[in-house]
Amino acid sequence: MLNIERIRNDFKILEKITYLDSACTGLTPNEVVESMSDYYYNYNANIGRGAYKIAIKAIRKVEKTKKK
Repeated sequence: MLNIERIRNDFKILEKITYLDSACTGLTPNEVVESMSDYYYNYNANIGRGAYKIAIKAIRKVEKTKKK
C-alpha cells in the first residue's frame, strides 16, 4: 500500500507546500540534497583526475555509489 506521508517526509519542501508541477520539475529527496552538500563541503574534487586526499575520497564515494 502506498504510504503518502512517508513519501512526503522524503522531501523537505513538502513540509511547506503541496507540489503539483512534477511534469515540469522533479523534486530532490532529502537524502540526495544532504549527500550533495556533504560532497561540496567536505570533498569537492575532480573524480579520476586528482591523487590528493579529498580527490581519493571523492573517487571512493563514487565507486561505492555505483556498486549500490
